[in-house]
Amino acid sequence: MSTFGGNDRITPVQSNRFAIFAIFLTFGIASLMPIVRFSLSKRSDSFGKTLWAEDGMFIFSADQHGFLTTFAPYRGYLHVVPRFLASWISLFPISSWALVEAIFYCLFNGFIAAILYVAARAFTRTAIAASLLALVPTLSPLFGLEAIGSIANLNVVLAYVAVVLGLTLRQIINSNSFQFTTLIVFLAMIVLTTPTAGPYLLLVAVFLGYKQVKCKRYWLLISLFFLTSGVQFTTSLFFQDGRTFNLQVTQISHSFSLAFDAVLSLVPGMTFRTATAWGHSYSAVSWVRPSLMLLLLVVGVLGVVKVRSCISSLMLVSGFFLWFAAISRGDAYAGSSRYYLYLMFPLTGSLIVFVDKRISQKALIFSTVLVGFLWIPSLAVSEFRTSGARWTDYINLADEICKSNPTQNVDVQFAPNWPIDWSFDLTGVNSNEWDCVD
Repeated sequence: MSTFGGNDRITPVQSNRFAIFAIFLTFGIASLMPIVRFSLSKRSDSFGKTLWAEDGMFIFSADQHGFLTTFAPYRGYLHVVPRFLASWISLFPISSWALVEAIFYCLFNGFIAAILYVAARAFTRTAIAASLLALVPTLSPLFGLEAIGSIANLNVVLAYVAVVLGLTLRQIINSNSFQFTTLIVFLAMIVLTTPTAGPYLLLVAVFLGYKQVKCKRYWLLISLFFLTSGVQFTTSLFFQDGRTFNLQVTQISHSFSLAFDAVLSLVPGMTFRTATAWGHSYSAVSWVRPSLMLLLLVVGVLGVVKVRSCISSLMLVSGFFLWFAAISRGDAYAGSSRYYLYLMFPLTGSLIVFVDKRISQKALIFSTVLVGFLWIPSLAVSEFRTSGARWTDYINLADEICKSNPTQNVDVQFAPNWPIDWSFDLTGVNSNEWDCVD
């Protein structure tokens, strides 16, 4: 295997029909799975009918100021991809925003899965393994707790995309002009969406790209990662959100303990809550859970040091890198499940790659079906994620209020009805009050 793994070129549309079929199948599954997961929840009719808090904020801001909000910082960094999608959603009638966002999310989820599949074929042995790698964000039980269906939380998914594409930099460099241009633009948008992706891609390019130093495209990638990372870093310096960059020993220990519970959630049939309860039953021995996570990190580092082309180890270490960067922000470790996705997505991918190299394709298919069957109870989106009144109900209520008194403003709420701190949204919008005149 080469340093980056697989062949030198990425071939998104191969000549054989199976490759094309696999790409479209992966796209279809990823596009439909959010609907399936919401249908398994207690409020199965909530998908496309509620508007998550930050999603509503981004769309509302775009409605007021247009596509320029794509590059507006929020919470101390840029959110280019979610805000870009929000700008398009804002062009539709207000009453349809929740539904349109759901459609956009599903299609973009399929688009990401298709890219992941094509990239994963560069270093996986079987097509089924590449498909599983591409569907990791869609099928992760932990994702259903908080983030699935939300464009504002796409940053954790795009961090995983950065990991997979980072392992195929040589293939990207050797691709044709159209593919290369498309991928570097997409990578730039990723870095301008999730701050952890920029430093990661820079390190991967330096670590794995030493053989490409004479290639102009390699230096173009280095320059791009450096520039976009610099933009995010500068944004964090001048548009702070009150959270400091801090990583203390007690925080690391606490985070390692919760991360262990997150790892347990990968066990078929075990949810994050049951894993946390199980882990807390051993809380008397406080060093056990963090020690096991530290051991996992050491195993990954040794794998990278001993075998530079060990893709599974690279993915595992990548997950730890992104996770450490995420929890270093003050209150980021405080229990929000999406922060563990920075670790869980690459960890799951590393397990898939590891198994793919060691069992037959039939055994992999059988294992996938078995795990999938046992995993179904864990796929339902949480009740918390589906809470909140219908978006159309809010709009109808606002419409009635405006008809009764056209001179007043209406306070439009986004699920789950918590107050939004608009002071961190630098678009000029300072509240979610709708002017009836408009």
